[in-house]
Amino acid sequence: MVTKLRNLKKTTLPGSVEDKIIKDKKPMLICERDTGSIRYANNAAVGAYDYTKKEFSELCMPDIFHHKFECKELSYVFLTKDGFRKTGKRVHEDKIGNTFNIKLSILPMMYQSKDSALIKVKIVK
Repeated sequence: MVTKLRNLKKTTLPGSVEDKIIKDKKPMLICERDTGSIRYANNAAVGAYDYTKKEFSELCMPDIFHHKFECKELSYVFLTKDGFRKTGKRVHEDKIGNTFNIKLSILPMMYQSKDSALIKVKIVK
């Protein structure tokens, strides 16, 4: 996953990223591209995964992958008009071990002067 994130072209979003995503109803995370460390989680992500924002800040993206069903590499399926890379169906796990199917939309960007990626999580029913 780290190699794939590192190789993507990055975007710098104007204004405060937190202001743009904090009210979004979809779970969104920002992680460092080199390490996969989660740097920010919006309120929807906190609700979906049952981790607090502080707990998220101590996790890496592979920590929320389901260990039996999820590979550690992100496979990009296609590039959207707005610059996001979309993945196929994945399986994530919440804090207490419940699993759910998701798709990720990933946008490489700079966040707090670090090479990062904005990750939108779509829960697939």
